[in-house]
Amino acid sequence: MHTLWKILAKSLATAGHSWCAGGMGYGLTLSARREITRKEAAEYFRASKKGRGEILDRLVAAVGWSRANVRRRLHNALTRSGPGAAVKRAPGRWRLRR
Repeated sequence: MHTLWKILAKSLATAGHSWCAGGMGYGLTLSARREITRKEAAEYFRASKKGRGEILDRLVAAVGWSRANVRRRLHNALTRSGPGAAVKRAPGRWRLRR
């Protein structure tokens, strides 16, 4: 929990401005947002429904994304992307691993 705020403070200090190209107005870099969501993802999936709602509220306030976007990015933070995500099951057929 405390590391989230350390990342946030570091990102705000190094950003040097109070706006970003996406219009978020939070001054966080995209890499800082990704790191925050990656660190919160495991806690999010272990939490109860009420706990997940609190985590979503906290991330919406910290990162500036919508609840739907935060939820989607938390889900995607734990799934593999890229060539390692596709597993060859049979010759000529590909299936995505879930």
